[in-house]
Amino acid sequence: LALQSASGAAAAWSVALPAAPPSAGSFRLCWCASPTVNASNSSNVSDYHLCHVPEAFLQDLGQLDVLGPAAGNEEQHRTCVSGRRCKLDGLRGLGFMLGDEILVLDTCGSGRVPARHASVGALVVPSSGDSTDMAVEWQGSPVMSLAGGQYRLCWCAGKRARLEDNSSSAEQALDSNSSACSASMDFRVDAGRLTVIGVAPLQQDRTCVSGQTCSFDGITGQDLSDLDAFMAMDTCSVDTAISRFAARPAPALGGARAAWDAERLTAAGGNYRLCWCAGGGGGGIVGGTNASN
Repeated sequence: LALQSASGAAAAWSVALPAAPPSAGSFRLCWCASPTVNASNSSNVSDYHLCHVPEAFLQDLGQLDVLGPAAGNEEQHRTCVSGRRCKLDGLRGLGFMLGDEILVLDTCGSGRVPARHASVGALVVPSSGDSTDMAVEWQGSPVMSLAGGQYRLCWCAGKRARLEDNSSSAEQALDSNSSACSASMDFRVDAGRLTVIGVAPLQQDRTCVSGQTCSFDGITGQDLSDLDAFMAMDTCSVDTAISRFAARPAPALGGARAAWDAERLTAAGGNYRLCWCAGGGGGGIVGGTNASN
């Protein structure tokens, strides 16, 4: 419930709107008379509704627009592939503006950022100019290198316009005091689910012996496929072939097993990176090659 001011001209919710409302959108503002309002002038206080149930709010006084992403529908769920470029199209909501941002978190509003997290994603206006249907592009490195798994797309409203308190029109003024989306805890609003296809966890160490064939299994992750492949390298995604190691990637047998068993490996002993690459094109992911560790 929103409590009115003493003058009855303003209303405020004493707690923040929930991080996961049914959806952003346009709603009705409904009014209920307090049982104490003008009670001294009424011969029957019971004429006034007790404002404790929705049915008591009979007077429609206008529209409330809740700005933010739409929630609770399957259209807000997206998929990216670890080690590839990631761009999210068609993120729907109400009142999106340039400066709004998306952050991938385990839980919206928490301070815990997943390991190897991509930079903050900026909302960009599509060619149609429709601010209710935005795309998300990641700043800095566009390659998504998170561990495979399920994450939340968390939205933060950037510096934006607000209605003047004394204006009944839709004229807006820049709110210079609007808080910036500077910390992970500022991203409180859940905009949907992001599925990242890839290996998980990111430290799945294995050992092979020089002079023997090399194979291993038990690699785990999200939606791994027979079309994926593994490669041993000095640095993942950099063309640093290991001398006297297999020059070709090993197919991910069942998505979880790799085998270089055509010949014995004679590479120098040492620590190398085990690198993974998604096969099959990634289904709608924009561009990109190479893998995450």
